[in-house]
Amino acid sequence: MDPQHYMRLALELARSAQGQTSPNLLVGAVCVKDGRILGTGAHLEIGTAHAEVHAPAMAGANSIGADLYVTLEPCAHTGKTAPCTDLIISSGIQSVFVESIDPNPSVNGAGIGLLKVAGIEVITGILQEEAEQLNQAFFHFIRYGKPYVTLKATATLNGRLSTQNGDSKWITSAASRTDVHHLRHTHDAILVDVQTVLHDNPFLTTRLPHGGKNPIRINLDRHLRTPNQRMLLQTAL
Repeated sequence: MDPQHYMRLALELARSAQGQTSPNLLVGAVCVKDGRILGTGAHLEIGTAHAEVHAPAMAGANSIGADLYVTLEPCAHTGKTAPCTDLIISSGIQSVFVESIDPNPSVNGAGIGLLKVAGIEVITGILQEEAEQLNQAFFHFIRYGKPYVTLKATATLNGRLSTQNGDSKWITSAASRTDVHHLRHTHDAILVDVQTVLHDNPFLTTRLPHGGKNPIRINLDRHLRTPNQRMLLQTAL
């Protein structure tokens, strides 16, 4: 089977945890031997086992001589969990396919280096662009030292934000509004100014069919003009 097939599966596993792992990254892993998938994994929540731990653990003793496909370079340092490289080495994995190298200074090639020293073959660069896109906010922050910002704006074809008398509630479609809630679910914070709060009285919460994670809500209000009755404050507790 083409290595890209397993890498795409690893990417899908990683995406399944969107909105759950921040400030950790989205990571997926697949353990394969003789064309058979023996184990899969995703990092589901900060402080829990990483994807490249779940997959070999699911494979058990069959991981000896197997290949591991992972969307991000395995960590080589101790944080809230033990180094993933230790588990990979002890599990008997023979080859590790890494989609993207972790630019975090505490990793940045160290994980790959330890695997190679242990005699494990490491192949990098398969679907690298897709893997970096998966965690684009993190890669942007590490490379530029700035937060990744998504601008959400809507306007009519003639450049208006509402009807002339201002009584319109939405000028976007239902599909577009669902996309907005998905953005809230996958972002750490949402920022508006006090004019939006006064005119629209938004909740700024995430309301997806399955619920979702609420971002930190930020209201730029230098002169404390926001009334206590606004939903932003009423739903703050």
